[in-house]
Amino acid sequence: MPENAKNVDALLATACSRLLNSAAIISHMRVLHGHGSDSDYWCQNEVLAEHLIVAGRPITEAHGILLAKQGIVLQMPGGLPN
Repeated sequence: MPENAKNVDALLATACSRLLNSAAIISHMRVLHGHGSDSDYWCQNEVLAEHLIVAGRPITEAHGILLAKQGIVLQMPGGLPN
């Protein structure tokens, strides 16, 4: 596997891990909401936001690596891409 492919794979694995953690936190937040634990609910909301932010960064970076491998395509009005 080329180095770029390994980097993209590692970045996407990081994002998957953070998104799975986010899903677990959301599930816990549902329980907290059901029990009327507003303070604990909002504390978990801050943790959730951090996981989602951290998950978005490697996804963006992986897309940047993949896009860098592609050539630039300009489409002229009414024409085919060059």
